[in-house]
Amino acid sequence: MDLKLLNYDCLRNVIEHLEYNKNTLFKCLLVNRSWCKITIPYLWKNPFSIVSRPKENSKKLLTTIISMFPFDEKSEDKLKTCDYELIYLKYESSIFNYLSFLRIFKSNEFHAFIDKCTRREIKLQKNEDMISSILSFNICKIIFKHCKNIRQIKLLTINRKIINTKSFNNLSNINELEIGNLTEVQCIKKLAHICKKINKIIIIVNVFRNSQELVNLFEVQQNLKIVHFLSNLTSCQIIPKELSTQIYSIEKLYMKNFMFSPLKQINSFSKLKHLEISLTTCSPQTITIFQKLSCPLLKVLKFHDDFPPLDVLANFIEKTEGHLQCFNLEISKNAIILLDNNAKGLLRSVTKSCPKIKSFSTILNYTEELILLKYLVHSCNELNNLILYTNIDEMVDQLLKEQFGINEKWKVEREAYGKHSSRSRNGEINKFLITRLGCDEHSFSID
Repeated sequence: MDLKLLNYDCLRNVIEHLEYNKNTLFKCLLVNRSWCKITIPYLWKNPFSIVSRPKENSKKLLTTIISMFPFDEKSEDKLKTCDYELIYLKYESSIFNYLSFLRIFKSNEFHAFIDKCTRREIKLQKNEDMISSILSFNICKIIFKHCKNIRQIKLLTINRKIINTKSFNNLSNINELEIGNLTEVQCIKKLAHICKKINKIIIIVNVFRNSQELVNLFEVQQNLKIVHFLSNLTSCQIIPKELSTQIYSIEKLYMKNFMFSPLKQINSFSKLKHLEISLTTCSPQTITIFQKLSCPLLKVLKFHDDFPPLDVLANFIEKTEGHLQCFNLEISKNAIILLDNNAKGLLRSVTKSCPKIKSFSTILNYTEELILLKYLVHSCNELNNLILYTNIDEMVDQLLKEQFGINEKWKVEREAYGKHSSRSRNGEINKFLITRLGCDEHSFSID
């Protein structure tokens, strides 16, 4: 079949699968007018991601933008005094209003794009900062004025002058926001004033300095369901109480080296379905929080690196009221796996309380735990992925032959995976990954 003759819907589905393959998308532009019309929105959805391509492409993008929306004379004169001349395309109007297709704006990509456009062929530090400032301010002003359909925005740094412009109000339709340590307080205040429809907020901070502004931002949201708190520090940071109060009605929470404040009046995430936590070290306060907390609708529970004791997790799982489908402990290869004789309680809790479990991982240290594991495999009919970290390899091998060796529907993989904490026993740890054939262990998601 000639691909050129595909109808609009079929062609759009094909192009959609090529969204992140820029080289192929550029080729699709040249097929015919129909292909061009369908491809353009995908190329301009996140135009500043072009920074990963050669420098010339960034300059072409700059030329295209300013040809549609020229700089004012004052800005051009300033650039000329810095020996930087803008190049315009010679046509009356472009075929498309390309900026109308922009949906994603990431400040880190944008500033990298400006740096590429500013950088001279011959390295001259003189005036480069001024050129970068002029280009950045003017292009930002163009973007926020003419791109009224931005849905996803990452604002780690932004010019204060831009925040005060009327065009900044055009961000009222965003549904995904990412802000960080360097984000201006004034920017957060303005976003709280104009943005009411955010579905997902990602906060990258090491210390909360503007917690009240963030509280105000959270309070006005009408559809907030997903929140990420990310820290680059190794110690666990505590989310301020006022902010913790705002996240108890969300559906998905991811925290890296963060933990919410324990609140006496609130001990339940009544709507939470997905909880994912990355901890360099699990603090006593974190353990206390999990002992008191309940998430009755929880479907996914994941820990990266460190996690609370298995008996604490067993009690927590019993309070998920049968909804849990995924419980995963993703242990770093560099971590020393601690002895924990509470796997029996965890296996009992999962078998008893999680009839819908599809993905499960645990540490096995004792042979008597294998009997419970065997019972769990028989009881949980929807189980697709099973991960075991253990140093009792011979017994596990025997179990796997009994349970999975004859059945051609399962695949078993084994790899060396770090050290055990005990010196009196075999210190080598192996990881067993058991997957039902036709099921990707990394594809699990919630509704």
